[in-house]
Amino acid sequence: MTIDPQFVDFLSSRLDVQASSLGEAIDFAVREIQSGSDALTGNYNGYWLLLDQVLARAIDGKDGEAERYARFARSLLLLATGMVPQDELGPAELAALAPRIGPELVGLYQRQAKRLASAGALGLSYYPRIHALFADLEASLEHFVFGQRYSPSFQLGKDTLLVTMGSCFAENIARFLASFGFTVRNFASPEEASPQTFPRLVANILDHPDSTARDLIRDSASLCVVFTAGVGERVRLRSGEVVDASILKDNPARMRAVEAVEIYPPETIAASIREGFNALRSLNPRATMVCTVSPVPLEASFANTQGILVRSAYSKAALLQGVQQVCAGDPAISYFPSYEIVKEWAPLAGIKAFAADDGSPRHVSRNLVLIICLMFLKHFVGAAAYQKVLEEKTGGADFSRLRQAVVQ
Repeated sequence: MTIDPQFVDFLSSRLDVQASSLGEAIDFAVREIQSGSDALTGNYNGYWLLLDQVLARAIDGKDGEAERYARFARSLLLLATGMVPQDELGPAELAALAPRIGPELVGLYQRQAKRLASAGALGLSYYPRIHALFADLEASLEHFVFGQRYSPSFQLGKDTLLVTMGSCFAENIARFLASFGFTVRNFASPEEASPQTFPRLVANILDHPDSTARDLIRDSASLCVVFTAGVGERVRLRSGEVVDASILKDNPARMRAVEAVEIYPPETIAASIREGFNALRSLNPRATMVCTVSPVPLEASFANTQGILVRSAYSKAALLQGVQQVCAGDPAISYFPSYEIVKEWAPLAGIKAFAADDGSPRHVSRNLVLIICLMFLKHFVGAAAYQKVLEEKTGGADFSRLRQAVVQ
């Protein structure tokens, strides 16, 4: 297992270590990982990049022993950071490595893998400590956003009628699935609308005397409603009336009548969503629903004791809790984490979540919208449809191209 001078420079710059062979490089990494040294804790990314390079060199050189050793070291690093490796080494591979790494390290590896597998089965997961893992966009989405157990209880087919209501995600997924051949009826509401809007939209459809949409919903053999909750702030007027804050921001006369500002309680949010869905389900018992929360921040707030960013975060937190309450209690309702993809995953993946296309700090970037729609397709329609659209959008099967805002 030889190593060239350029790679020695790479190792030196990353980890302040000199190595004359791949074996020495991996030996060093394994010792550090095994010991749990302070150097490891402060440089998870450096070790990961080092082992990535070692593994690539071993594969290019068709060096089977070095490849197994590098995979072992990389798996050990994942185990050290609370992650079960995707390419975990089997008993035969560990036995082949045993003469080099020793029975003590083999035992450590096996015990740690078993412990984490058991913890994962109980639902335990860890925040990512290796930032370099986000270089693989799709794998990081699946692991850190969707998790091992994410599995919708229903699937959508080309015969499914999609009824989309709410703000940005509902509209985006409506256009996306319509272009893919789905029958879609979109009933958009303002971005600032609260979940209270949902039952009102449903009532307008069901109570209209000449509602083509109502008949279509009633007669559909497969029906899925997609609802996106926008904001959760409401105001109480001196008259006692409670209204969504968004409807007052362009009405100075009514703004002067604001007496109190509050966030909708999660229980009220959940009750509104259930009310709307149950009304649709009474018309068509086969109805299913996907709930999401919009990542687009509050445009305005009447709570002058807190900044708009704080109020926006508070509003979204209430919406997330309310939506989760609904999804947890009904197998016909699934949650889709579009909010978390934008707010939590995108910054770690090096993707500009807002303002990449037009400079607006409230507009989600086009490439990120496409990523969200593709992941929806993957989980709710299926892998074949997902692969087909991915190839159409990227000119191949390279998910990493979606990192850039050049995909139309």
